[in-house]
Amino acid sequence: MEKKNQIKYELMRRMAADSIASSFALLVIIFVTAALFWKEKPHISLAVWGVSIFILLAIRTYYARQFLHHTISFQKTESVFTLFTLLSALFASSGFILLFVTSDYQHQVFIIMVISGTSAGAIISLSYFKKLAVGYLSVLLLPLIYTLFTHENNISYALGYLVLLFFLMLSLFSVKYNKNIVNTLLSNNNFQSIFEEVPIGIFTYNKNLILTQANKAFANILQVPREKLLNLDMKTLKDRSILAPLQRVFKNEKASYKGSYHTTLTDLDIWVRLTAIPMYDAQGNIILGLGMVKDITKEVENQKKLEYQAFYDALTGLTNRASFSNYLKQF
Repeated sequence: MEKKNQIKYELMRRMAADSIASSFALLVIIFVTAALFWKEKPHISLAVWGVSIFILLAIRTYYARQFLHHTISFQKTESVFTLFTLLSALFASSGFILLFVTSDYQHQVFIIMVISGTSAGAIISLSYFKKLAVGYLSVLLLPLIYTLFTHENNISYALGYLVLLFFLMLSLFSVKYNKNIVNTLLSNNNFQSIFEEVPIGIFTYNKNLILTQANKAFANILQVPREKLLNLDMKTLKDRSILAPLQRVFKNEKASYKGSYHTTLTDLDIWVRLTAIPMYDAQGNIILGLGMVKDITKEVENQKKLEYQAFYDALTGLTNRASFSNYLKQF
């Protein structure tokens, strides 16, 4: 999957997850508003208004959940989600405008506050796609702005300009918020690319010494499928020589280990150089340990071979003059 498509997929996943809560919040606003105007407006109109929005949001939520469970494609989810989001905004706006047609300024101010609150509440969950966010705001707020400007009095004009300013501010916010999200995802994506392609073994683990991530190089060092490493409890390993250094990380210490290691899953005897450092959250709390491993088996074997050649005769295997001299220096 290309980087651009990965970003869009992640944005859709986040928006789908957030939309479930935002749908519930909108339904609560609609039904509370309908209940408040129940005695003043036709019951059938209010009921149809509420039920229509409920159906639209239910369909949108269904597709969002299906997408989160990987049962429908991104393209279909995006088109259906966009359609039903804009339709729900259109129905909500139509109902609010019908309720707004009154000479009671208190009712008008109440409707303006409800629409403004609905807009502000939805914009966070929709800003993952800035065009959809601005489209939602336009459908929800522009009819109200038009209605206010058609009332020929200074109060309505003033309210119209305030709502227009609110619309512009929310639109700019959604664009900026979307840019920040995309930049964050690009940064994470770049880190993930480095994590996967770096030629040394890298893994992350929690304070219970459970492996949470492992790159391909780490799996290659151990000669085991990466799937078997994820969620592995390192306390169950036969060779426990690396556990103490890994645990020191959660005492805010940098730890290291160099030596032989026997792998539990593949029964290999290798030499490794391990470095472990803490990973922090935004508040400075240690959340994970990051381990970096290099297989130095060949280096150790070559070093031993050089040492052997330095002190033993290649043909006879007997100690040579250098070995005898080294022996004498010890006395």
